[in-house]
Amino acid sequence: MRLLLCDDHRLFTQALSSALEAHGHDVVAAVTTAAEAVRLAKELRPEVCLVDLHFPAGSAMQAIRDISEMSGGPKVLVLSGSDTPGIVAAVLEAGAYGYVGKDQPVEVTLHALERLANGELSFDAARLRAGMRRGRSDHGDVERLVAQLTPRERQVLGRLMQAESTDQIAASLGITRTTARAYVQSILTKLGVHSRLQAVALVTHAKVEDL
Repeated sequence: MRLLLCDDHRLFTQALSSALEAHGHDVVAAVTTAAEAVRLAKELRPEVCLVDLHFPAGSAMQAIRDISEMSGGPKVLVLSGSDTPGIVAAVLEAGAYGYVGKDQPVEVTLHALERLANGELSFDAARLRAGMRRGRSDHGDVERLVAQLTPRERQVLGRLMQAESTDQIAASLGITRTTARAYVQSILTKLGVHSRLQAVALVTHAKVEDL
């Protein structure tokens, strides 16, 4: 995959670049500011931007939004040492496809990239759900949409919230992959969204529980 790295610690990006390239990835650039990440994401069109959350200047969250909103642009994978409660849900809402802690071995990042390449999310389920439980917002419309789902669709949505792939959903629920895909499509239609990412972000923002 063609990758763009963005972190203000050059030693970290150098080490990560070497590790990723050793596993067959192409690091097209490594930058140190959020603004540079947005500029080069437009210019170089990498497949994935790996972005930190903390910079001396500029907003990483805004950069994630800007990159995620580019038509046909790269997906964002957040690499951060932050353990702030709710941070995983926040980056998901900003448009990121995944979150990996900097304390994790490089194999975790490689696995996350594989999931993104397959069009899947890559979030730590426990951190994501912890962020969802931080209070409830008044989003009755979303709750009513979720209430329209069948019991099986709610189960599948719950699996999506845990960033499970279609194959994992099929295995955990004892259904075929084709059936799992059909449930996912039905969920997207009923929620009025176009992707798994949008569905998860919608439900996360509304703090819908009991999934």
